[in-house]
Amino acid sequence: MNIALVADSGKRYGLGSINRCLSIAKVLSKNGHEPIFFISSKSTELLIKNYEYKSILIERSKKKTLIFALIKKLKIKILIIDSKKKEIVDFKFLKNKVKIVLIDNQKYVEYADLVVLPGVKEQFPNPPDNCLIGPKYIILNPNFKKIKAGKLKNTIFISMGGSDKYDITSRIVKQLKKTSLDFTAYIVLGKFYSNNKKIQHILQNDKRFILVDSAKNLHEIIVKCQFGIISFGITVYEAAALNIPTLVISHDFENHFSAKRIEQYGWFEYLGKHDSVNYSKVSKKIISNLTQKQRLKIKKPNLIDSKGPNRICKKILELNT
Repeated sequence: MNIALVADSGKRYGLGSINRCLSIAKVLSKNGHEPIFFISSKSTELLIKNYEYKSILIERSKKKTLIFALIKKLKIKILIIDSKKKEIVDFKFLKNKVKIVLIDNQKYVEYADLVVLPGVKEQFPNPPDNCLIGPKYIILNPNFKKIKAGKLKNTIFISMGGSDKYDITSRIVKQLKKTSLDFTAYIVLGKFYSNNKKIQHILQNDKRFILVDSAKNLHEIIVKCQFGIISFGITVYEAAALNIPTLVISHDFENHFSAKRIEQYGWFEYLGKHDSVNYSKVSKKIISNLTQKQRLKIKKPNLIDSKGPNRICKKILELNT
């Protein structure tokens, strides 16, 4: 069965949507179905090519009409959409022509046959009746593996998402560099991070910091560390699945409110929205945790496994029975 996925990536949107769809595509492909990506950026096309899935590049201005034409031509039975862009498709027109699955989007639920909200219930107020929600349906990155932690002493990781458009990484590193404490910090730079030269200038070959470009297997870094400093997103759940605590900063108001709502699970300590955070205090908190004066701990371990995409795909495929 041909199943289409609509998702995009880039400096503005990061990698969350495309990574969720790649995880879904991986399960669909294993079950004998053909996932086909409808995309509108060349950067996304390159990402999908790495996973050897079929993709069709669609001009943004013609997206609505071309998607319907492709659904007919390719005999698409199910359309999976993980995007918050305005006017993604003509939902009203497609409603009874193809099964529609929405991921991480509550705006067009009246047109959806199934809605997937990949987080805990507290993160999404007023979820619709036709939705999958909770730890069982969290979608981790396509390469994620649940492996045992092998923590190294005084080791942390810093990961601010696929683009880090506000360059939170530089602010944290600049403050951390001032301390004389001996530690190892893995700095994970996302695919769309554009301040590499600035980071290198700040570090000036400081051996305590290890730069990692676009880590495909981030879980292998996470398990080496005592804790992480991250932006709110998929990495929050990946670290929680590996029972590694984190300090979390949000990029925008949506993630700010989500982080505040789910901090009660005890997976992370929330530090605030990027433009209200005191980065000198963040550095002191990191040092305090490294020296174990104040130690981060996971309060509710083992709530997340890596089987969310399998459970979701089972429900998606049931739509066509």
